[in-house]
Amino acid sequence: MTNRKKVSVGGIAFDEKGRILLVNPSYKARWDLPGGILETGEDPVTGLRREIREELGVDCRVGELRAVDYGASDWEGAEIVMMTFFVELDARTPQDFDFADGEITEVAYHDPVTALTMVTPRMTDRLRVALRMVPEGEHGILVHRPLPTGEPAHR
Repeated sequence: MTNRKKVSVGGIAFDEKGRILLVNPSYKARWDLPGGILETGEDPVTGLRREIREELGVDCRVGELRAVDYGASDWEGAEIVMMTFFVELDARTPQDFDFADGEITEVAYHDPVTALTMVTPRMTDRLRVALRMVPEGEHGILVHRPLPTGEPAHR
């Protein structure tokens, strides 16, 4: 039996106001973080840099790993491990981005609370862990469901 496990990577980029960059993919119903699925033999940092370059036409520096999530089945029936990093983009304004491949239709920065309402429930959980919007506990950077509630920890 073939192991159909995938690894996806996403990048959280902030502007000077502390807002999060979200992308609107042409093939998804909800907004998302820039990123995508790793290619065979590709490490997470290289893959995230490639995905951001393909989607936005800019380079980035990949920082701290902030969340790891697991899904037993993605839209194609494969197991998936999702890694979310902080990134710093070489260009910060949406006007500087180039959507050459047509995969992304628009981008915008949103305050974190608004961003949580624009993405899928699974991405909401991942962002809450990555942004330390859940109390610190055993979950660390691994997303366990249900997430704890309470006061946000420090970013």
